[in-house]
Amino acid sequence: MSDSAPPNRQVLRAASGPRFESTLELFEDVAGTRARQTVSAGPNDALARFAFLFARPLVRRDMRRQIDAQLTRLKEMVELEAVL
Repeated sequence: MSDSAPPNRQVLRAASGPRFESTLELFEDVAGTRARQTVSAGPNDALARFAFLFARPLVRRDMRRQIDAQLTRLKEMVELEAVL
């Protein structure tokens, strides 16, 4: 599922399975465009939530790395398009 307000906001939600929601927002800034991405995710059942508490720091670090890489790639693509 998605909820969009092009070109400034996109929200993605999992239709089934574990809870997942990702929001990408773009804001005008004096230096260009500022991007913010937030993610809310986690298991649905109690036992998995308990196990997730111990893995959270590792999962959070990995997700942060992935988001940083995606936003860096987005920046490169936008800047390349501006040059062309």
